[in-house]
Amino acid sequence: MACRNRPGTEDVIGYLANTVPVRVHFAEGMRFGELIARTDAGLTEALTHQELPLADMVESLERRGGGGQSPLFHTTFSLQSTPLDDQAGIEGLDITEHFVHTGTARVALSLMMRQGREGLVGEIEYAAARFDQASARQWQSGLLALTAAGLADPDSPVGHLPLTAADGPDE
Repeated sequence: MACRNRPGTEDVIGYLANTVPVRVHFAEGMRFGELIARTDAGLTEALTHQELPLADMVESLERRGGGGQSPLFHTTFSLQSTPLDDQAGIEGLDITEHFVHTGTARVALSLMMRQGREGLVGEIEYAAARFDQASARQWQSGLLALTAAGLADPDSPVGHLPLTAADGPDE
C-alpha cells in the first residue's frame, strides 16, 4: 500500500510502501465471482490497518520456515497503479524508472504488475529453494488461464476453472 493517506504525504517523492496482508477465506464449490467479492471485502478490511508496519506484525508472530518464507504469507501481489511512462513528468526533472533486483526473494512467490502504455505488464520473483524457472512459469500460466476463464464466466466454481491455456503452450 502506498501509505500516502496522511495530509501532506500525497505529493511526497519516494518509496512509502507498506505490505498489507489480505485474508480471504475459501470454501469448497466457491464461484469465481464470489472469490472476487471476498477478496475485495478482505482487501477493504486489510486497508483499515495499512499503517501498521508489516515488520511489527512479523515480530509479534513465531517465525516458521527458512529463507523466502513468512509466518503471514508465502505469496505476494503488487500493482503499481501510477506508471511513470504515462506521466507528464515534473518540470525541471528528468525521470527514469529503474527496476532493481536484490537477487533474493522476500517470499516464496511474488507477482508484480504495473499499468503500461500497452496494458498490464509484470514479472514474477520466486525463491529458488521452492521454485525453479519452469515451475514459476507454470504457476504464471495457470494463474492467467484461471483468471481469463473466471472473468469469462464468473459463475463457474473456482475448482472447475482450467489451469492451462486451451489455445496453446504455456507462455
